[in-house]
Amino acid sequence: MKTHQLELVLKPEALALERVLATLRRRNVDVLRFAAAKHEGKLMLSLTFEGKDEHTVRNLLSRLHDVEELSNPSLVGAGEGFWNHFENPFG
Repeated sequence: MKTHQLELVLKPEALALERVLATLRRRNVDVLRFAAAKHEGKLMLSLTFEGKDEHTVRNLLSRLHDVEELSNPSLVGAGEGFWNHFENPFG
């Protein structure tokens, strides 16, 4: 199965990350890895997933009120120690 990557900017709410990950799980999107960092008061999230195509997941995430911005992966700000890496919390 092909893996995909997206980057998101979430609203700075306490449970925004948990709500996004739970929504993806309910929609049968397997989050393989994610990395999160707080930058200028916003939570930046990088997702690696499989189970659905990128267009479907992008469409789903764009409708969530916790997501402020979606983009394709970039290396902006990806200096050493920038991202805190976590494995799949549902694995």
